[in-house]
Amino acid sequence: MTKILVVDDEPEIRSLLGAVLQGKGFEVVTAADGAAALEQVQREHPSVILMDLSMPRMSGMDALPEIKRLDPEVPVIICTAHADLATAVRAMKLGAYDYLTKPFDVELLALTLERAVERNQLRSRIDELKRQGQG
Repeated sequence: MTKILVVDDEPEIRSLLGAVLQGKGFEVVTAADGAAALEQVQREHPSVILMDLSMPRMSGMDALPEIKRLDPEVPVIICTAHADLATAVRAMKLGAYDYLTKPFDVELLALTLERAVERNQLRSRIDELKRQGQG
């Protein structure tokens, strides 16, 4: 089962996203801010991270480079209720896989998560084949 880390400072959002994503067949773990997300990345090794941009203690934008340092391959999807192009571009430059705005279209969210997982699996398979070819 694909493990999704949902990072949002609002408990209701974490709970709602958790229920929706579990209904779509994902395993869900949660964190309340960027600092807790870093702990979860090390402990849970999620397949994809869905992270809010604005959170106390450590924002999604601050956590993103740290997450990519811990696990460069994990796709991180940044989400926010306050979308602006400059922030989206900055998030992508820091390594975000995608940038979504709230409220979510559930089908689009599920599709984006599935695409991120497939891309990561393909990348892992290519790396594995390259290693076999060098042996």
